[in-house]
Order: sequence, then structure tokens, then C-alpha cells
Amino acid sequence: MKRSVDIKIDNINSTSEVKNKFKDMMEHFFSDKTTLITVVGDNAMDFALRMSINSFYENMELILVLPQHVYITSENFDWCACISMEGYISCGLAEK
Repeated sequence: MKRSVDIKIDNINSTSEVKNKFKDMMEHFFSDKTTLITVVGDNAMDFALRMSINSFYENMELILVLPQHVYITSENFDWCACISMEGYISCGLAEK
């Protein structure tokens, strides 16, 4: 399996496009949507959010309107994803 993925978003202001592409990427790597994740931003959010992948999908629009990069990681830090303001979604898996 490929250890990392980078996806270019054509319209970063389209939260539906970001949401669909992020969801496709997560479904490629993970089947359990109840897995807990931690979501942090690099600027506008001064706190971390802890939720399931499904909850993140449901609330992405609220998170993505903030002017910042968004980082998502699993509880055991075996993967990390970034949704950048420049229009990229990147995900990497840790070596086992």
C-alpha cells in the first residue's frame, strides 16, 4: 500500500470539493469511521478537537472556514493528514 497521498484541490473555497476528496482519501486508508482523531489548526484555532472521523466529516465546513492549515492525526499517531490553505490535502502513514 502507498504510504502517502497528495491531492490538489481545484477550488479550495469549495468546502464540498475538499470534503469529498478528503473523505475519498480517508476511505482509501481506513474502514472504521468511528476511529477517534485529533484536529488542530496552525493559527485561528487555539485548541484541539477530538472526534470520530464521521464527526469530522459532518463538521468540516465549520472548521475549514477558518484561515489556517488543518492537521488531523489518529490517537496513536500512526498517520497524519493536512488540509492546506493553498489547496492541497496530504496524508502520510507511519512506518510499522
